[in-house]
Amino acid sequence: MIAAVCVKQVPMLIDLRFDADTGRVVRDGVRLQANPLDNIATLTTVAALSGLEGAETVAVSMGPAASEAVVRHAMGLGADRGVLVCDPHLAGSDTLATARVLAAVIQRLGASLAVFGRHSIDAETGQTGAMVAGLLGWPVVSAVRVLEVSVGGVRADRDADDGIQGVEVPFPVVITVAESAARERWPSTEDRERAAAAPLQTWGIAKLGLDPGVVGAAGSPTSVGAVRLVVSSRRRAMFEGDPAEAVESLCAALFEKSPAIPVGAKDGAARRGGRAPGVGGVWAVVEVGAGGVRRVSQELVGAAAVLADTLGGPAIAIALGADAAQCIEQAGAWGADSAIAVPEAGTSRGDTALPAAALAALIADHAPAVVLVPSTTWGREVAGIVCAQRSLGLTGDAIGFEVQNGQLLALKPALGGALIAPIASSTLPVVATVRSGALDLAAMSGRRRCPVDIASPLLPRARVLETSFTLEEGTPDLTWASTVFCAGMGLGEDGVTLLKSCAQRAGASVAATRRVCEAGWLPRRLQVGLTGHSIAPQLYVAAGVRGAFEHLTGIRRAVTVVAINNDRQAPIFEACDFGLLGDVRTLLPLLAERLAATTSEQRTHVLGTASASTTREAS
Repeated sequence: MIAAVCVKQVPMLIDLRFDADTGRVVRDGVRLQANPLDNIATLTTVAALSGLEGAETVAVSMGPAASEAVVRHAMGLGADRGVLVCDPHLAGSDTLATARVLAAVIQRLGASLAVFGRHSIDAETGQTGAMVAGLLGWPVVSAVRVLEVSVGGVRADRDADDGIQGVEVPFPVVITVAESAARERWPSTEDRERAAAAPLQTWGIAKLGLDPGVVGAAGSPTSVGAVRLVVSSRRRAMFEGDPAEAVESLCAALFEKSPAIPVGAKDGAARRGGRAPGVGGVWAVVEVGAGGVRRVSQELVGAAAVLADTLGGPAIAIALGADAAQCIEQAGAWGADSAIAVPEAGTSRGDTALPAAALAALIADHAPAVVLVPSTTWGREVAGIVCAQRSLGLTGDAIGFEVQNGQLLALKPALGGALIAPIASSTLPVVATVRSGALDLAAMSGRRRCPVDIASPLLPRARVLETSFTLEEGTPDLTWASTVFCAGMGLGEDGVTLLKSCAQRAGASVAATRRVCEAGWLPRRLQVGLTGHSIAPQLYVAAGVRGAFEHLTGIRRAVTVVAINNDRQAPIFEACDFGLLGDVRTLLPLLAERLAATTSEQRTHVLGTASASTTREAS
């Protein structure tokens, strides 16, 4: 058997600069590296195929001639040979055009297993693997942390949004590999020498039978506008000195009297009640997790209602599967005019080929203008498959929307969250996956239910079989949390235990930075940031958190941010409302005790004292 591992060359983010005149990233002179998550994918694949007779790992990349380096790097990690697709027609390829090229390579190689890193650190879309699966007609399993390969297929443990899911799937199959699947390493001198002598082929699009019109800028339905720098507009008030006095001063500012605002509420019932029913309009796909309806589902329905007011047509909630169909009538309270349900499309933990087929059929029948999908493991797979099969542009991980001259632009974070890029799509419907916590919740008073149409499109046979599921107890859905204590590396491993007890005392949920989760101090389900959750609590306490851009992306909609750190130069102090300078282990228990003594009404007043992060165009 042949396994194709798709790898990418990416810029070192530390080298990137921004041109204020053009609003573009300056890439000249920027050092390049192999995408770290692709390295983990390569190591995981090589290990899984070790000892399997006749198995071969082929490293595949697409890019300019300089991308040979990333293929050689993968061969240094154990890939047997490499293929580089290099052609001037490939310039400007978006994820769909890229997926077309990679799918053609995989077919030409005769591979039965295609492996990707979970996402790349520059674009961070995490959708190319699902798009390749959609083009090939293969099942896809994302965020794999444990991979076992046999003669007939794979068995994998994957990071689901609610826990750990075990699955079995026959060949052929596409998988994406999670960060936790292997420890990244670099090739040794001996490995590099072996890789330099290993066979590497360079192919153009003619060899793959691809027309220039389906690749590069010509074949890309999405385009990027002028980037915008992320600028914090939080108040950045600092408190230091005696720990008890500093905490008391902080809380006096934190709970100062101000008009109370219901959590996340945007009352638009009167304004939104008069949209004409019918087909088309703006759709929001509703997803249900182990704990019930996901917050992002309600956010998307509310966003669909707002966009429908601007673009015209109804706001329609879409339920793809039995679990979502059971609660879809509730979408009327979130802003939907009506709903469409496909109960036979599996569940939120089933084979995503079923809900993808259902959504594709509904799009063909009803021609919506916009389709919003949760940016969850399930949602990325469904949206990627549908857009690949219907040749639609897809914006991944959007955090907001704008309408300019009648055209909808999806706003997407990039380059570690340092930038916001507006993405336009030339195809209809406009499709975007949206991060939870990125949008407002809509309070639709006066409406409780909406009419539901039941659809029964032809669906494929399920090929991904769930064999186990472990719900991680004690880690509730962070996207619903009103108060969050986040553990940073500055706490140290034993400090995490202190944070958990302080959070319990204050009635707060526990979160973590990426590095804390990678160290194994807290489960990945608690990770907040660009590659974790986006959350919107009333109060967010960052304890020992440095404040990297990728982390700040996940808390941009937190109402009030409190940072505790002993480093005056920590970037988190530039992105907080209130800062406590001093020993985290001393200050955190004092703050937790003070919060425990406050009433819920006092905490609600926090909403009136804070401002959120904003963006501005780089120009």
